Amino acid sequence: MKYQWIIFFWLLPLLVCGADGWSAKEREYIAAHPSITLGVIDNHPPMSFKHKETQVGILPDIVALLGRYTPFKIEAAYLPIGEAVAKSQSGEIEGFIGQPSTEREKSLRFTHPLHSFPYALFSKTSQTCTSMRELRGKRIAVLKDFAAHSILQEALKGEAETIAYGSFIEAMEGIMRDEADLYLDHMQAGVYQLKQWGVSQVQLACIFKESPQTFSIGVKKDQEILFSILNKSVAKIPTSEIEGIFFRWVYEGVGGFEKRLALTRAEEEFAERFPEITVLGDGNLPPYSWMDGEGRARGILPEVLEALSQKMGVKLSPKLLPYAKLTEELCLSKAKVATLVDVLDCKVKPQDYLHTLPYTRIPLASFALKENLKRLERIPSIKGRRIVFLEGVLPSSLPSIHEDNHFLFAKDYQEAFSLLLSKEADLFVDAYYPVLALSQQMGLREVEFFRLLPENYPGDFLVHESLSPLKGMIDRALLEMESSGEMQGILTRHIGILETEELDITPQERQWLEEHPVIKIGAERDFPPFEWIDPESGKHLGVAPECWLRFKSFWG
Repeated sequence: MKYQWIIFFWLLPLLVCGADGWSAKEREYIAAHPSITLGVIDNHPPMSFKHKETQVGILPDIVALLGRYTPFKIEAAYLPIGEAVAKSQSGEIEGFIGQPSTEREKSLRFTHPLHSFPYALFSKTSQTCTSMRELRGKRIAVLKDFAAHSILQEALKGEAETIAYGSFIEAMEGIMRDEADLYLDHMQAGVYQLKQWGVSQVQLACIFKESPQTFSIGVKKDQEILFSILNKSVAKIPTSEIEGIFFRWVYEGVGGFEKRLALTRAEEEFAERFPEITVLGDGNLPPYSWMDGEGRARGILPEVLEALSQKMGVKLSPKLLPYAKLTEELCLSKAKVATLVDVLDCKVKPQDYLHTLPYTRIPLASFALKENLKRLERIPSIKGRRIVFLEGVLPSSLPSIHEDNHFLFAKDYQEAFSLLLSKEADLFVDAYYPVLALSQQMGLREVEFFRLLPENYPGDFLVHESLSPLKGMIDRALLEMESSGEMQGILTRHIGILETEELDITPQERQWLEEHPVIKIGAERDFPPFEWIDPESGKHLGVAPECWLRFKSFWG
């Protein structure tokens, strides 16, 4: 009887909606409305703009894409964003493509996200920041009627002054007249327009990756059937098709990311004086950097240096050394440029190095013998343990490591693993991915990941002050690589390899999995793009379910 009910509920969507996926009311609506009009922002490249009297850009391409996946003919009304929102709210048009905000959601419902993107800040001087909270007390230029204005007000609760401008050019003029300190916009739109309009005095300053924004289709709340049809249609669109549109316009199109940076006169002179610069790195830190059997530099670092070289016109050549030698070169200020090494490892901190923006963050973790994991898991904090570090690491620089521990120091990874295997140490604390990679290479199945630490190391470059122009060049090139997705591609290629192997599951764990073939996981019903429940199909969509699929592959 139980299985009959399961089959009934599995077939229920087909019985209610029919083979085409539409309910009777939806089919009736579709028959009565062969076409609908959606408001689309006008004159905001690369999202939408006129080229030779034809409307082009990301959103016109998405409108065409929607026409393939919805049962309607989609007409686009190209309007200022404020007017598109107002006409959607009044019912003059069926809806608009744009960004949800608290104010807009009072009268409109928004479909599943079509895409997500980060906001970015632009300024006359290079600045670094990681969250919107750091904007308190600043004067920030935004575009009139854009969601950025209300989102900024909500995030800062009035602790920053926002100045609304009618166009991108007006905002840039405001920055140049010092009416505003910074300009906030979608990262893709801001970078594109800076290049399109040739605004060389303002540059990308930082990207808010931790708070990606989404854009969707907004319709009046009382248009429930239309909302349902559009929501189902958006869910059908493959993510790759949307990403392909963004890639074509932002990274390949006119005004997109170029291979070469626009250099100042001083930077051009610097590049002529220093056509090639050696960058010192760690020779045994996979997947970041290591030497292969033929003596070639491999890993993330050589690929990053190759990409930076193409952008800057200065060849950055990796020279990988044992960590002790690398630290010595840095501490004696002999290195001109170094990476993946910390000045904290020097007894006397050198004052003549400049830090670039980080190109990666290196998570720290603790590792233990597999047989000790259950005993260690009962300990809420790491204290009262024998912990091994590599020589040069200062435990005092890690607040999560309690001073009551007994510290041991190994000259290299092999010695650190030996101390664990001989049970002279309880834990080994170091960078997560290198330990994972090296333990896999050495076939150490007895050693296993225990716990991530809250601290991480910034993977930045240390540039000697005698080469100070190079810091600005590297910073701008790294921002463009981050913005274009090129950096993420490099990191994913190398780090993803380490995370695709099936877990080494014990017989007891395997038995438990066999006894529990289905595991119920609580899901946030409406938290796009991370996860949401489709009200029509009941499907769990977003980032979280993709993570669970990865877990499934790890568990075999």
